Amino acid sequence: RYIILGGEGIGDLNHSGTLVAVSQTNDPTGRWNLYAIFADGYSPTQHWIDYPTVGFNGKWILIHGDLFGQNGGTTKDGLWALNKADFYAGGSGQYTYLDGGSWMCAPAETLDPAQPDEYVVWNDSNSSMALWKLTGNVGAESFVQVASVGAPVGWTGSDAPAPQLGSTVTMGGGTNVFMGCNYRNGSIWACESVVPTSGPTRSCAQLF
Repeated sequence: RYIILGGEGIGDLNHSGTLVAVSQTNDPTGRWNLYAIFADGYSPTQHWIDYPTVGFNGKWILIHGDLFGQNGGTTKDGLWALNKADFYAGGSGQYTYLDGGSWMCAPAETLDPAQPDEYVVWNDSNSSMALWKLTGNVGAESFVQVASVGAPVGWTGSDAPAPQLGSTVTMGGGTNVFMGCNYRNGSIWACESVVPTSGPTRSCAQLF
């Protein structure tokens, strides 16, 4: 199957959410099941969603998003645990909403079908990565921290522009956010862009 995700109403404080499309078969040129999930679970919304990320395992399609409040109000992070079987079958769009996560966290694309939990990674400081998991039964999930994984070198989230050959225009090097990760054969793989605090000022790829 194929899953496509998109933010709807970016900056819109009354009607914002996530658009989810799931292919009905293994043919992406065929028919799709289409859904819209409001940022707060209802409309009008009190928050608007930014930078949605997506992962999955055998039970869930898991969406994370940064939620920004109206008029500079509460900013928080949301997780939407979608009932994978329901969405694949073109059902009513069953999901559980959970507060949690942190700036730009990444649910894992879980390629081990027997793995019952869905893992999530994000930066909890400029020297470590936090690892959490979604666990339990579909519709009665819990979100718990598993570990904090340190790195041998500290980093900053600053974007160090990179030069281009034959041009004075620089390229953005990115910031220290996880846009995605993978779970396979008992290991989680995640990568981000960082600027090491102990080395030259340049963006580097950091792999966990």
